[in-house]
Amino acid sequence: MNWSARAPALLSCAARLCAQTSRAPSRRVCSAAKPVSYSPFPRAVSRDDIHVHRAEELIGNCAWKQGAVLASLKERERVYPVGSDDDLRWRISGRNRTCYVCVHSDYRAFDGDGRSVLLPLGAVYIYLTNELSGNVQKILKASARDKEEDVPSPSHAIFYSISTHEEAARLGIGNKLIKGAKADLAARYPSLACFSTLSPMTGFRAWLEDRAKDDSLPLTDAEERILCGNGASVADAVRRLIAGGEEKPSSLPAADSPLGAVLVALGARYIAGGSQVENPIAQFHLRNGALVARIVAGADRSRRGARRSLGLMANYEYAPGVSRRGQRFRRTHTVRLRTYRGGCGRMAIALSTDECLFVSIVAAVCRVSLLRVSLRLRCPAALPLATFATRGQLCPTTR
Repeated sequence: MNWSARAPALLSCAARLCAQTSRAPSRRVCSAAKPVSYSPFPRAVSRDDIHVHRAEELIGNCAWKQGAVLASLKERERVYPVGSDDDLRWRISGRNRTCYVCVHSDYRAFDGDGRSVLLPLGAVYIYLTNELSGNVQKILKASARDKEEDVPSPSHAIFYSISTHEEAARLGIGNKLIKGAKADLAARYPSLACFSTLSPMTGFRAWLEDRAKDDSLPLTDAEERILCGNGASVADAVRRLIAGGEEKPSSLPAADSPLGAVLVALGARYIAGGSQVENPIAQFHLRNGALVARIVAGADRSRRGARRSLGLMANYEYAPGVSRRGQRFRRTHTVRLRTYRGGCGRMAIALSTDECLFVSIVAAVCRVSLLRVSLRLRCPAALPLATFATRGQLCPTTR
């Protein structure tokens, strides 16, 4: 046998065997799951130590970091629970969508190799559009992802979900999240003219049930006739409305229906008279200086929406002057509501003898004219905004 002729082939085969043997252990080590540890929540921390970033920047391209951050965001999201990682990625960086998170340098996750990633203390999810959104299903509906058109120059940024770490809530990071996201969005999209939330009115259903049971629900005669319909008591009418919504959420009153207009009026009184315990979401936004832009019936026709508020949701607008309005609300507990100029001019509808809801129904609440809604509810004549005063619960403002 001519060994000298076969030597190169033998050496090449031996090299391949050595390479395979040396690579095998490393493949097993890489495939093994690395234990993940988490740093405790930083105790001595102030709001100045917390910074706001886009979630995409925090996640980066590292698969391990993506997994740690996505798992933390899924755990924190309680307003609209996330079904899968793909669903969460769509909320973070899908078409017309973005997400901002706040982080602290000492709050991290670590893997077995010593790598670390900053974990979010809170997150706000945002939908970019050209209208004041009044339908949360349109924002969350996964089946419409491919059909939705891109909005290159949005005019409205809708903050539809805000969640924070339980221990970080005392620092007021929700307010910092909104401010940081608003500043960055304004720089990235100069076309933006409105920054608003689409917020659940958590607790409205319980408030409605309690007031109906003890016969203290604030209704005008016209509203009671619309609610009760066939002569039933207020308590029976409310029970029937709740049962119908639970059985079939799609049957909840729409924004352009008479019953929807009654729910909007009741929602305004709920916001105006609610406490921190009864209505924490409204109190949060009002203390931050937001305006009540509008209340929308049928905005969340899901089982969750029926349980929370019979489908009722509110747009809180962060218009210029939030600091001044926030200080005023904390001092006087006056609720500021957005007013619009429509076909009837700047007007107000007197919804009861004690309360007046200053809104524009012109393309704002019921998408019909202000005069038509006033006649439908048989309210007193619409009064000029500048000459009308209230007892301090609901007040008009243009900013």
